Amino acid sequence: MTDHSAYSNAWVFTAIGGTKPEHGERLLLPELLDGADYFNRAVISKGELEHGIRDLVSAGLISVAGQSFALTDAGRDTWKSVWGDYEARRFGNHLIAVAEKRLKTLRCAADTGWSLTQLDFDSAVATYHTNFRETLRRVDPKLAAFMDQGEEARRRSQSPADRELEDLVARVRARYPSLRIDEVMPPFRSAHLPIQQGLRFAISLSAQGDELHLSVGDLFWVEYFPSLKPGVVEEFEARVMGLISGECRIVESYIGVRGVSARLECRDESGRWKRRATWRTLRSLLLFRRRQRVLHNVGP
Repeated sequence: MTDHSAYSNAWVFTAIGGTKPEHGERLLLPELLDGADYFNRAVISKGELEHGIRDLVSAGLISVAGQSFALTDAGRDTWKSVWGDYEARRFGNHLIAVAEKRLKTLRCAADTGWSLTQLDFDSAVATYHTNFRETLRRVDPKLAAFMDQGEEARRRSQSPADRELEDLVARVRARYPSLRIDEVMPPFRSAHLPIQQGLRFAISLSAQGDELHLSVGDLFWVEYFPSLKPGVVEEFEARVMGLISGECRIVESYIGVRGVSARLECRDESGRWKRRATWRTLRSLLLFRRRQRVLHNVGP
């Protein structure tokens, strides 16, 4: 059962009420995601969104038609009250926190009800990200141009591997927008995908000089270099995307509790697993019985 959260309910309610509250206009799903980001500076997860929608519908505060949403009459009255409390004391207050106090008695709806496929959610997140930059160019072209100039200057100062890794992370986000990716800049660029819904093991990427590094799980590590050599970046990206999609996997090997080797395998044209890279220690040469652990991002 999904954990009930008054904060998630307030977040979804604020995204709907605060984006188009005036005349009961309906929000499309990408607009709701945009509103959630605007009021909380974060992308709401699929689970938080689904549970919030179910609770708010059950309470009679919103109506849903497919992938569009609107406040009901009761919802508009509640929103006016929430907004009034917020307007009365803006300093040190947060709109979602005000809504949370008002909605804390909402009952948890059943886990059955309104839901999205992962594909629909990912598509809506991608649309919302694209629309944000287009809206900024229309509403504030000077700020958009300034951001573009700063982006170009920053990229000119990067190493080739830094730029390649940044571009790869952007492509991963575009294909899997619901995945959490934590990025770090100094002393070198890195990106970490922790274990989460949609990813059964951690993946770490980094750029050092002209090298691209891939680490998976507890053992596997491999470097791809030089990044300017034709085909290197393409192979690196294929392995990362393959690990996420399930077309690649990691097979770890242990002697007792010590990890001694790990190999990256990907399916070939016939569907059989083919070794693509190997990490090993000197202990892997010992002729002792091993046990294996497979890291594969598929199935329950």
